[in-house]
Amino acid sequence: MMDLFEEAKKRLSKLMETFKHTNSKEILGLVGSTGAGGSKSQGESQWTVNFSLENWRYLEESNLKDIKLTVRKEVSEQQLGEYQKEIDIYTPYRLKVKVVESSDFAGAQAYLEKIVGKSDDRELLALAAELQKPVTFEDELLGKFTLDRKVDWFESETKWGRDKICLSLSTDDCTDEKASLEMAKKLWQDQESWSQKVVEFAVEELLELKNDSWLEEDEPEVTKDQFIEKMKLESITVYPDGEFEFWHHDGDLFWGHSIQISGSLSEGLTNADIPG
Repeated sequence: MMDLFEEAKKRLSKLMETFKHTNSKEILGLVGSTGAGGSKSQGESQWTVNFSLENWRYLEESNLKDIKLTVRKEVSEQQLGEYQKEIDIYTPYRLKVKVVESSDFAGAQAYLEKIVGKSDDRELLALAAELQKPVTFEDELLGKFTLDRKVDWFESETKWGRDKICLSLSTDDCTDEKASLEMAKKLWQDQESWSQKVVEFAVEELLELKNDSWLEEDEPEVTKDQFIEKMKLESITVYPDGEFEFWHHDGDLFWGHSIQISGSLSEGLTNADIPG
């Protein structure tokens, strides 16, 4: 089976080759909430700056396209920083690009040749204002949710047992933003049982790792009770398909790394990790 990174690299290489045979055009587009980001593949010297246009159109056309456009360009590390400073969120721009509307990637793709400048296009400015309005809904059990456009999920401050936590509802691959809410309610119906399972799973999967590889010099081995006492639940993320993640502050067990316990309503707990 092909390595996932190799497969992604192959798809990107194919896209870049397609750009070489594509004519340049000027477009108008509205930069989304995440602004400009950067990435670099292993073994590569160049960075790639990328950003998304929520709404866009070719300069010679009047109708906006209904697919998101991802814009990218290979740059040096210094240029990456310059682009990240130059490109503002919720701002219309006029760009010279090579557009590929259909590829192995989701949505339309474009290679940036030049930022012509900011645009005062009225339709895009109106859409920018609309995108910045808060999107909320309220649930009697779990509280008021507000859309975080940067990650495209809804967040609420609510309670899990006695703990005040952040509940995030992902809208990944889902047109109904409340699908994750129903999954969260099912999780909340059995809080006591899930709480116990999560803690026991964390101990089973991570206590040995702590004592084998994460002890400070002269630090005694951590007991099960000490491990549990240091874990503090901070947030839960729920997905439309019933998968979930419990995120804990590690109490310095893993020197500031979060403790993440993942699973699903159908399969139970499946993974323990210490990311970040």
